[in-house]
Amino acid sequence: MMNIKTQVKTIQVLALVLTFFNIKTTFAQTQISPENGATCVSTVPTLTCNNTSGNVTVEILDCNDNISSIGLSGYVPETTFVLDVIEDDLSGITYNPMTNTLFAVTNGGVYGSIYEAIYEVNLNGTIINTFNLIDNSEPGVTGDNFDDTEGIVHLYGRTFAVVEEQKGRIAIIDLPITATAIDYDDADIIQLPPDGWGNNNGIEGISYDPVTDQFHIVRESKKYYIVDMPTTFPEYNPTVTIREATDKPFTFLSEAAGIHYVGLTPAFANTDAANNRLIVDEIGQRVIEVNAAYDTLGQLSFDERGYEGITMDNNGTIYIVQEINKIHVYTNSVTPGVIHSATVSGDSYTVPMGILDGASEYCWRITDDNGTSPTYSFTTIASITVCASISSSENDVEESYNGLMSNSSSDLEFTYDSYQDRRNQKIGLRYENPGIPPGATIINAYIQFAVDEDSGGAVNFTIRGEAADNAAPFTLSNGNLSARATTQASVGWSPPDWGIVGERGTKQRTPDLKAILQEIVNRNGFDENSAVAFVISGSGTNKRVAESYEGAQGHGSPEFAPELCVTFTLETCDAVLPVETNISLWLEGPYNPLSNTMQVGTQYLNVLPTEQPYNDSIWNYNGTESIDAIDVNMVDWVLVSLRRDSSANSEVFKAAALLYNDGSINFLETHEPPDSLIGESFYIVVEHRNHLVVMSHQAIPIQLITLTNGEQYGLINYDFRQQDSYHTSTSIGQKQLPNGLWASITGDMNRDRDINGDDNGIRFSEFGLYLQYLRGDVNMDADVNGADRTILSPNLGYSSGVR
Repeated sequence: MMNIKTQVKTIQVLALVLTFFNIKTTFAQTQISPENGATCVSTVPTLTCNNTSGNVTVEILDCNDNISSIGLSGYVPETTFVLDVIEDDLSGITYNPMTNTLFAVTNGGVYGSIYEAIYEVNLNGTIINTFNLIDNSEPGVTGDNFDDTEGIVHLYGRTFAVVEEQKGRIAIIDLPITATAIDYDDADIIQLPPDGWGNNNGIEGISYDPVTDQFHIVRESKKYYIVDMPTTFPEYNPTVTIREATDKPFTFLSEAAGIHYVGLTPAFANTDAANNRLIVDEIGQRVIEVNAAYDTLGQLSFDERGYEGITMDNNGTIYIVQEINKIHVYTNSVTPGVIHSATVSGDSYTVPMGILDGASEYCWRITDDNGTSPTYSFTTIASITVCASISSSENDVEESYNGLMSNSSSDLEFTYDSYQDRRNQKIGLRYENPGIPPGATIINAYIQFAVDEDSGGAVNFTIRGEAADNAAPFTLSNGNLSARATTQASVGWSPPDWGIVGERGTKQRTPDLKAILQEIVNRNGFDENSAVAFVISGSGTNKRVAESYEGAQGHGSPEFAPELCVTFTLETCDAVLPVETNISLWLEGPYNPLSNTMQVGTQYLNVLPTEQPYNDSIWNYNGTESIDAIDVNMVDWVLVSLRRDSSANSEVFKAAALLYNDGSINFLETHEPPDSLIGESFYIVVEHRNHLVVMSHQAIPIQLITLTNGEQYGLINYDFRQQDSYHTSTSIGQKQLPNGLWASITGDMNRDRDINGDDNGIRFSEFGLYLQYLRGDVNMDADVNGADRTILSPNLGYSSGVR
């Protein structure tokens, strides 16, 4: 098979050829990232696209896999359409990717009731249009009329070619958008050289090669014609290459009835199968695939006779017509060359760990209602995966709510333990010598547990790392775990019920801990001998119970101890790229629709902090963002995070940023999103100290932007002001203002995602206070008074669906 560079060149050549012959390409989808030919791609990449329709099927292929055949043996019948309006003689079919519809032709009809005709049919088997094929000489004249039309092929736009069996002719016709009669006088005619036309063993099927601009034609008498497209019409005796029956491929053909040139199908257009042909053997009750040398590659058998025309859509689905009036649909249960596929409803898909190898080239494409996109390639970065287990009883510990430490339990209870009234506890896990060298770039990391007890119910855990160059051994000193500094990065985890004792699978695997581990590895004092530790906390009375080191040893299954697996790379890729953000938000309260800005009191600017304010017990954000002075255009600090999906445990980035009076949100330069996120899509979450949290209504890509001078940067672009934000059927996103814009809703002062009496109580407790930075000051004038109550009151009862 050709390599990807050759594939890309082929795509470019194909585009030029299609343009030259006025053929428009039909790929509506756009693959954003990884861009074609990208290198240094993670082995767990997020593939993003746009301009898609409906569900999107993502396929990953081995670029080096030699796809030399479409694999007819893998095709199975899916459905059959019966076109009741057709009385007889359905004989040919083709697919038009411009309209995503089929066009079927009949080869006979009774004058006065129905002529030979072309039927446009959607992919559900419904007839959309009927085009009768007529001439001014009907009835009874066979010289200058459509006669015995046996095959049809789409050329470009609304232009098609049909063949007339007993006259040895190709008629090129244009079909309008709506049903009408097509007159023979309007067709461009190609008359093949005299070869015994006039009997009933003439042309049966036609297809087309858009690259060489040639027709491929099969004759019932087992001859194969390749015909150059003429430059003027009518054309008599054009250049024709004829292959007659030899030992291959036609001696075993009983009767050639239809043909499809595989290169017409985008799913195979850039593979070694592109020059193959599918030939229908009507009497032999089968379709045979042959290559350009006419070697037989495979076949698909039928239970009945009468199968004639054949075509494929962009996805490689086969459609075959059978007299009298049936269209049979066959789909491939095993797509050649595909090593992984998934169907998603959005515009991004993250490839699971373990699918892709490091330092390998892969190809990918997407299929939706618009068909199949071109094939793009990317090369993964060389990676190493190491796994380390808890090595002693001192390395997995539990700390009860009052600080009491334990390192001898046979299980680990996340995080509620009623034994000896331990209540909500913290779990500590320490891994000695995990094998991660300094300077490593973490691609993926997770901890794998095994079930010790049946446990269920909704749970929400938070995982953090110990912020240490080399995590010290745990001790039994009271509060030893709580006393340890933890990483700024954290990961939420809400595992499903654990109902099978001994189960050790994806349900017992944490989300990706990459951000946590990268923060530890990036510490100046970290080296290859450093130990790493994690702290798991939670609330509520439900729990999950996992095997500890002691329990695994006691059960004779040491592999059941908690295991840390890390995939990393030591390769140095491209230089760090800046990631620019263009995120905008209105805050209800300070927003003034007359000036279309957020207006705060002069005194309020005097109380704004120069350090991010979300490090208190409500937010528990440990960021170090700070500024030297307050800008007069500044409104407040906000807390911005990025999530891979709508759940909190998918968070990969969080930083405090500055909100300005024009609605723009700006990150401090040292706290921008990392360039490792470029090419992925994220839900954008913005939190404010006295407003309901907002989250983008869909995942937004961080696009790679390339300037004309070659410079590159990442860009994430989203305006909360222009549409409602994420919400569920029972929650609210934002409030629509009289001017049609949207603003975040004021009043959530305690971050419980609900505006209620507790929030009003905060405002009431601060009533009358001024010249302070207070949550009850919802209009941001540095004075908590009746005006704040007026704004807050209508919002009581609102709650957010963002968790």
